[in-house]
Amino acid sequence: MTVAVASSKRKVSLSTAGQKRIIDRWFKIDPDYSEADLGANLLIPMLDELGVRFENRKTAPSIGIASILKPDFLVYADLAEIPVLAIEIKKRVAALNDIADKDFATHCQSHVLYREAFGCTNLNKNNNGIRQYLDIAKVKPEFLAPYGLIFNGDFFQLWRRVDGLVFPLTPIQKVSKTSLPKLLKQLQRCLQERPTALVTAVWNMKGGVAKTTNTINIAATLALKGKRVLLIDLDPQGDLSHGIGFTAANLPDYLTPVIKELDLKEFSAASAVLKSEIRSRSFLTTEKNNISLFLLSTSKDVLEQFRDNPDVVPIKSFIGMIDLLKPDYDYIFIDAAPTIDRLTQCVLCACDHVLIPIDGDKAIRHALKIDQEVIPKFRDFRTAKQLSYGPFDLGFVRSNWTAGENSNIEKAFDTKIAQHNFSGIQYNTRLKQYAQTEMAALKQIPVISWENSPMTKLYSALVNEVFLSHNFIGQ
Repeated sequence: MTVAVASSKRKVSLSTAGQKRIIDRWFKIDPDYSEADLGANLLIPMLDELGVRFENRKTAPSIGIASILKPDFLVYADLAEIPVLAIEIKKRVAALNDIADKDFATHCQSHVLYREAFGCTNLNKNNNGIRQYLDIAKVKPEFLAPYGLIFNGDFFQLWRRVDGLVFPLTPIQKVSKTSLPKLLKQLQRCLQERPTALVTAVWNMKGGVAKTTNTINIAATLALKGKRVLLIDLDPQGDLSHGIGFTAANLPDYLTPVIKELDLKEFSAASAVLKSEIRSRSFLTTEKNNISLFLLSTSKDVLEQFRDNPDVVPIKSFIGMIDLLKPDYDYIFIDAAPTIDRLTQCVLCACDHVLIPIDGDKAIRHALKIDQEVIPKFRDFRTAKQLSYGPFDLGFVRSNWTAGENSNIEKAFDTKIAQHNFSGIQYNTRLKQYAQTEMAALKQIPVISWENSPMTKLYSALVNEVFLSHNFIGQ
């Protein structure tokens, strides 16, 4: 992993009595309460209940590379490692406390205190918040935490960083007697458990946009940079498996026994099945570097059985399966069919992000629907079920690209997308068409095996844009 993991030397169980003490303390705090008092009288007691020693929390440390960046707290599980959590707190105001629960998150987004904690620079050029404190380009590596918290006694939100990518781990939450214990438990997991894999689907509801080719080569690019990457093939066509040299028809059914073990809450047995069915493949590049990829796949018949029967794959069990896999990898990429069948629904409920390739009018229309309808629907479903927050639209990437820079086609694409009020990210990298990509497919290897090829440079640029350089996916 690229981030230090929380130390397991000293784990403190969060007691029910401890939660009650924090709730009782919160009830006694005035609706208008200064930032300093909130830190001293609520935030620090919360850290105490979580077992964070006073020497493992640093107050207003200077963490910036070239500018002044000072979060209110950095929290360490082990002082020999990087911090686990950066915290930005703001004062409490009665106006926020009076907002109805159903309107709270929307109101919060426009409130100056949340926007300051978030790190909106249009408020003040010197305003810094969690957005800056998790920025891989602005923070010294020794101070770069994998998690961030914004908190004011009325709102809280947790954030996560994986390499350069930063995104919300929770929605904006109103502080209450029911949400405070949830926050404490989430913070306990952040402090005591190892950061796990980022789960991504490269997906569009239109076929032929090179989703599988892009999945293989994005994964291979990350693997070439030293990341441990797992590919999961859930498309009955089996193109992902074939693309790295496996015949899915010859691979056994892992889904049936894993789902059965999970239903019985036999997590160790389910994990053992998964590990026994994961295949690995290594590719030697032209520069004699090694690309190692891991694959979890099964036959078309098995996938079609699961795809067509919604009762066979409970979504919660599928998420549990992905959760079992996450600790062993830095990145997991799932390849799903372009239709929203049962397996694709499971993928959308389990992944953190969807990266959407587009290559023409139909692909744009489907991409906009994914952004504006499909992803919000599944995010709301997960939030309502109290599952992990997500998925998020990671943005649009232009794939199978033949148009020149500033061409009429480029301008038409921009106009079409703008007409539909898409406010997400459109990446600068254009994944162009080269004969070498087809040659790689014939050889069943990633195209980036040719390290100096123009296609390799494009995938490297895209991976830097999306995952490795600072990329903030927020409200």
